[in-house]
Amino acid sequence: MAWKNNVQWYLLLAVLASSLGTVYYHFKDYFEPRAAQTLDWDSECDLHLGSCELQIPGGGSVQFEITPKSIPLLQSMALDVRVSGIDVDSVEVDFVGVNMNMGFNRSKLKAVDEGSFSGQIILPVCVRNRMHWEAGVMLETETGIILAPFRFETVKVR
Repeated sequence: MAWKNNVQWYLLLAVLASSLGTVYYHFKDYFEPRAAQTLDWDSECDLHLGSCELQIPGGGSVQFEITPKSIPLLQSMALDVRVSGIDVDSVEVDFVGVNMNMGFNRSKLKAVDEGSFSGQIILPVCVRNRMHWEAGVMLETETGIILAPFRFETVKVR
């Protein structure tokens, strides 16, 4: 009799997990909206030297800067985004580990003035000495999200 009850619980858990997976699949764009346009990253850009700028096809540009320039781990850093030539409703910056999953690291920036947004982030430390990151600047516009990727690396200080 106990075996039969265990099987029923396992079946109930399997149905529940399957249902949750189905709900996520159908609403995943709500949880993680797709970019309407993804820009190409500039391999010449070095955020350790200063701000970097990407051109938006059809007009406009997005400029991104991290302060301090050393981009330290486990310390608060300022994020600044300046947009010109397009109307932007909101800006978020999503930090993704290129060579290792570093979890969810996203900051919603506040509008400072027309086309200027700022915020803060603290990046986690990695077990590797050198970590490659991509900061995806997500510009929410009336036509969808424009994703502007900026790559950089951090070095763990011992």
